[in-house]
Amino acid sequence: KYGMCYCYWSKDWEGTNYPQTIERARKCGFDVLEIFYGRLLDMAQTEVDDIKAACKANDVELYICGGFGAEEDLSQLDEPGRKHAVEKAKELLAAIARVDAHNFSGINYGCWCDFSHPENKQKNLEAAARSLREIGAAAGDLGISWNMEVVNRFESYLLNTAAEARALTDEVDSPNINILLD
Repeated sequence: KYGMCYCYWSKDWEGTNYPQTIERARKCGFDVLEIFYGRLLDMAQTEVDDIKAACKANDVELYICGGFGAEEDLSQLDEPGRKHAVEKAKELLAAIARVDAHNFSGINYGCWCDFSHPENKQKNLEAAARSLREIGAAAGDLGISWNMEVVNRFESYLLNTAAEARALTDEVDSPNINILLD
């Protein structure tokens, strides 16, 4: 399958004309349109219905993407904060399921562009694994693949190589926690 990110045709990550962009993606020969997760969390049901109808009419799948901030950081060492992040991730999974999407990719295992404590990398990865085990079960219930994006050292210090991502997925041991290499 071939896809395009919504932001290619926009000035920002989030859009307001997803149905038209879904149709545009199909006219350009794409099978997938990738959209940012932010608006999904409080999107009106009428817009959800319009998006689903456009996907069906144009035979286009939605993929969801995004990078987490401090509040959503699944690798944080503060246990109450980590648990809160897991609950927020489960809310996101429900929002993703509302639009019938089955893939969520990005820096969804830690905090995007936070370099405050690289000396805690191993502890952060252990916290991320605990979080991702719970999320993997919830994602499985909804038929969603949670795809962790391997990024360069200027975006995160947690997963910079395929080997690091593989070690984390092996530790989590969930068929719904996967790796994105792009």
